[in-house]
Amino acid sequence: PLLAASLAQWRRVMDRSPERQPPSAWAATFSELLSALGWPGERPLASDEYQTLEKWRTLLDTFAGLDLVAPRQPRGEALSCLAQIANDELFQPEGPDAPVQVLGMLDAGGLEFDHIWLLGLHDEVWPPPPRPNPLLPRALQARHGMPHASMERELEISRRETARLLTAAPEGVVSHPALDADRVLRPSPLILHLPPIAPDRLPATDLAGFRSIIADRGELEARPDFQGPPLAQGALAAGGTGIFRDQSACPFRAFARHRLHAQVPDSPQAGLDAAQRGTLVHRALEQAWQRIGDHGTLCGFSAQALRAVREEAVQAALSEWVQRHPERLGARFLALERARLVALLRDWMAHEMRRVPFRVVGREQEQTLQIGQIGGLTVSGRIDRIDRLEDGRHIIIDYKTGEASLGQWLSQRPEEPQLPLYAAAGGFALAGVAFARVRRKGGGYLGVAEEEGLFPDAKQPGELARTDGAAPYASLEALVDDWRGVLERLAADYRGGTAHVDPKKGRDTCAWCDLPALCRIAELRPAAWAAPEEADD
Repeated sequence: PLLAASLAQWRRVMDRSPERQPPSAWAATFSELLSALGWPGERPLASDEYQTLEKWRTLLDTFAGLDLVAPRQPRGEALSCLAQIANDELFQPEGPDAPVQVLGMLDAGGLEFDHIWLLGLHDEVWPPPPRPNPLLPRALQARHGMPHASMERELEISRRETARLLTAAPEGVVSHPALDADRVLRPSPLILHLPPIAPDRLPATDLAGFRSIIADRGELEARPDFQGPPLAQGALAAGGTGIFRDQSACPFRAFARHRLHAQVPDSPQAGLDAAQRGTLVHRALEQAWQRIGDHGTLCGFSAQALRAVREEAVQAALSEWVQRHPERLGARFLALERARLVALLRDWMAHEMRRVPFRVVGREQEQTLQIGQIGGLTVSGRIDRIDRLEDGRHIIIDYKTGEASLGQWLSQRPEEPQLPLYAAAGGFALAGVAFARVRRKGGGYLGVAEEEGLFPDAKQPGELARTDGAAPYASLEALVDDWRGVLERLAADYRGGTAHVDPKKGRDTCAWCDLPALCRIAELRPAAWAAPEEADD
């Protein structure tokens, strides 16, 4: 209500002011407008505020004196004149005495100092260029020696000011900038007679600096804090299966990304990055299996029909991408990406034909996963693909367009815990889990199956080398039980707020992390963080 009343009063003052009036009348109108808005306020003014207000009133008096040269002005022109007068007015509120004062040349007139430093004296500003009054004849101003009328007068005034300031203290320093961007600046001719001195040879005080005084007086106490607040039992954690991957790689990374939501902006690049190319492969395969459905249909297609399916699936994936990102792909880039994806799907279908019969029953299937009662953590995940065999068992498949190895599943801190997570979550009569490496070179299946032949190059659980030296796994169920224990521990640590900086593989882990400035591992472990060639420094 107070603001509404002030605005209404301001509006009334504006409405009754004429379109054109003398500067003195505009000065009164501007004061009335400010008063309507409650300026300068009801509380008592501090010293510097009071001085500013008085200076403003003096400035309005100066503006009102323009009546002789500008009898009537429109509002915009009057405001511009007032702004110009304010910009040209030098003003600094008076303050209490201070041991160090920063003054203009004229402000320092008549003062004495213990020490003095004259700075900024290059030849373009000292002596200053003349600025004669534009309303008076220049010759008249020069003849009468009026302020700023001629170069000769500015030189004489500057010479006297320089000589006076050089004797205003027992010792002093005079300096000038050497460069303005790439332009070389020269010293003022009025200081050329002074002997030059290198900056590192200037006399320095033996007094302690403020920073060192604070540091010397402080009794610092190191308090490492790597424990965050716990999550509620069974809480749905944002971040999905990436929580387990990050918690395994480094607990702080998981806490920062998924609890603090720390993110680094992506670096822009031309075309598509590796993650976006992988997404397109996922979408093209999803579209293809939506059209094919099962292993029998795949093997029954003619070469021409299968080619048509591949091209339709790729076109559907690209059309969906272009709708969401119309600015990212030009026509030529689209053609190259289409050819790449069609070739990838052609090569991959050859691997699929070598498998025992199956039906694809899940494509990009999202599920809510509860990992045991020990971890007490609930996450959502999207399974790339679920195949059902003729005997009713299932194989869980995760598409990979980059590097993958079975060793990424088999430690107490697995690098790729997504498939173990889906297997341990239950809900499937499980026959195997596998990476589907969809790429032109080195493509194929990589995984573990209950028995031989369920998919090409499948390993049995007993063939896996355990990192803890224990006996080989007796069955796929034993392997999944081991995974469940690892994942429950990771879930319990994350839910409990464990957030210590502990990269699994040191620099190799940190090389793929975008948060080193947040965890400051280079300060926590400087020796481990140093590059090999720097380790002896």
